[in-house]
Amino acid sequence: MPRDVINVQYILYGHESPLSDLEDKLQTDIDNGLQKKEADRRLPEFGLNKITAKKPSFWKLYLAPLFDALITIYLLMTAIMLVLAIFVPGIYGKISFWIVMVSFNIILAIYQQFRAQKKIEALLQMSPPRAKVIRNGNREEILAEKLVPGDIIELAIGDKIPADARIIRSSNLTINEASLTGESVAVEKITDGNEIVNVGTPISQHNNFLYLGTFVQTGSAEALVVRTGNNTELGKIAEAMSEMHTLDIPLRRKVNTLGKILATLMVLFLFARVIFSIRLRMAADELTPSNFLFDLADSILVAMSVIPINIPLLTT
Repeated sequence: MPRDVINVQYILYGHESPLSDLEDKLQTDIDNGLQKKEADRRLPEFGLNKITAKKPSFWKLYLAPLFDALITIYLLMTAIMLVLAIFVPGIYGKISFWIVMVSFNIILAIYQQFRAQKKIEALLQMSPPRAKVIRNGNREEILAEKLVPGDIIELAIGDKIPADARIIRSSNLTINEASLTGESVAVEKITDGNEIVNVGTPISQHNNFLYLGTFVQTGSAEALVVRTGNNTELGKIAEAMSEMHTLDIPLRRKVNTLGKILATLMVLFLFARVIFSIRLRMAADELTPSNFLFDLADSILVAMSVIPINIPLLTT
């Protein structure tokens, strides 16, 4: 078999192409599988059949997403209140309340991030440890991470699907795809792999294709491995989930913009109330440093009460 460069972009759409076309593009033999030397050559090219996701630093993962406009302004206001508490008696209780509220929101948001990270790590562990493969015309069992595009795999009842693969032939095959689509009812697959699925068909209706992380509920099948590792549907989900914690995704960007608007309104309200309090004190001839500090502290507390602090928590 000549050594040509496999079109990686092409193999991302295995359910829409004729089986013979896939066999040609993946440079394999659906009856005898890959030659061992060819499989060994492809492994460094495509990488191990493992889902990997970069784990960001503790700061980027757990802390940085919390310090949006609202949290920052609340922390700043709380710090000012702590300084004012030195000069204004009787506000320690109110300051303590806000410290507890801010701390509770931050701790709960970190906990939510931690739970989400655990779900990502669970996705990384959904590949089965071993897979039955046909190479050089012989059936053998290998580590699933050694699978490469072009391998022919055999599946029986109870087996986990070790990679995204196109069905070659099957018998009474149903697949539980709950881990991918959320649908608890097993999906019936085709018996003849030559059938194709139209472009744009939802994943739940790809009856000629098998996906990593799902498992055989009934029947048996032979399938052509099309995608491995992070190129699988499950791998792309894991990558997307890991990026959502650190990237400026649309939801976080919109909520942060809303936070800036609310923070600006809070500051304007604060200044307006302080100025109004000063004018009242001047009119009553009661403007003293202690009265000014008391009014400032009271205005900050009222301003902080107006804006909902739990918006960043809901976003997380």
